[in-house]
Amino acid sequence: MRKITFRPGFEHDYRAASDRYDGERLGLGNEFSEELESSVRRLIENPESFPLMDEIVRVCRLRRFPYGIYFRVSRNEVVITSVIHLHRDDSAWKSRT
Repeated sequence: MRKITFRPGFEHDYRAASDRYDGERLGLGNEFSEELESSVRRLIENPESFPLMDEIVRVCRLRRFPYGIYFRVSRNEVVITSVIHLHRDDSAWKSRT
């Protein structure tokens, strides 16, 4: 099994999005968190099944929310770098990987 590493920016992205959704409707931030956790489990199970965004970065799109989890895969490790709104400029995820 590969080692899983979360980069510091991931936590910030996650909390900011969750807080934003809670501001829209109480409890929506929790729903976002549950969807994010489910998506992280999916990507850990089979990281190579997700599309490449460039030569090394892959993205796992959340099913219910317009966010993607950006990550890199090596033989021994999955490095989860960020969770970013899919409508943001590509430079948002490129600067984190």
